[in-house]
Amino acid sequence: MKRFLVTSFAPVMARGVPGTGGTPDYTYSGGDDKRIPIAFAKKTILKFYDSCVVSQITNTDYTGEVTAQGDKVVMTTTPTITIYPVTRNMAPVWQTPTSDSVTMTVDRAIGFAFRMDKIDLKQFLNKQFMEDCAGDAAQQQKIYIDTEFLEDIYSDAAAANIGLTAGAKSASYNMGVSGTPFPVTRTNIIDKLLEMEGIGDESNWPESGRWVVLPSHYAVMLKQSDIKDASMMGDGTSTLRTGKIGKLGNLNIYTTNLYTAHTDTYSCYYVLFGHQSSTCFVSQLIDTEYFDKLESVQSGKGMKGTQVYDWKVVKPESLGYLYSYKAQA
Repeated sequence: MKRFLVTSFAPVMARGVPGTGGTPDYTYSGGDDKRIPIAFAKKTILKFYDSCVVSQITNTDYTGEVTAQGDKVVMTTTPTITIYPVTRNMAPVWQTPTSDSVTMTVDRAIGFAFRMDKIDLKQFLNKQFMEDCAGDAAQQQKIYIDTEFLEDIYSDAAAANIGLTAGAKSASYNMGVSGTPFPVTRTNIIDKLLEMEGIGDESNWPESGRWVVLPSHYAVMLKQSDIKDASMMGDGTSTLRTGKIGKLGNLNIYTTNLYTAHTDTYSCYYVLFGHQSSTCFVSQLIDTEYFDKLESVQSGKGMKGTQVYDWKVVKPESLGYLYSYKAQA
């Protein structure tokens, strides 16, 4: 699944109209007086981006509360209330609810900085070039964060939601394990998604907010399976922007190209699934500056920015993965 930034393109003029023998060559690449200039496109070439999913599958309630790298976010948890049997004339057994808090330190940061000489900018027909660069920087930050996130959180999944005997109650679901990855095909992929639902049920996940992130080639298998009609998965209009391709039962299905493959005889993936409550994610773009008159060795315009971000798996029991590879049906 890809998305794009700019939608028009004009070709570069490489040469003028051919002439008969002896006609002077006035083109820019010719050997005469170069009267015919190169005509540059007014828009940048169409560029595609990987779909990003982190903000769709995590708890982002605390985004906006961080202002610098090193900030701490303190999250309180819901206390567990004790239930007791009651007999006639029995006095209430009062409980003072208490719960532990979870602290997340925001330790990650990335940045960008770009500049252009003012003479070059003056000659560009695309007057939105700096804005295009800023838009690309935003997309590249999302891609960087998603790639890092997807390769990090699987190690925090609860033992009951992974492995050859997944399922907190039944231990009956094969989610694959290192050395024995599960072979996913278009004939079994629906069953595997339904098993993820079953794992969520056994761990008491709320019905709303469940998700799975499929590698893009797994999503193709899903569409080639018995679910061939996209409307059966409740597709919406925002598929390109969110990476969401539909819903099966209570499981929101997303797709991405940003998983990192692991070699285990085959190219294997830790295909993540869970509930939004499993992971807290915070992100804040700070220290963003646009320089309209940049003076240094050369003069021009520039822009720089820093983004601080981090995540923490706060409920491992709400996170699992399918360790698998794409196999032939």
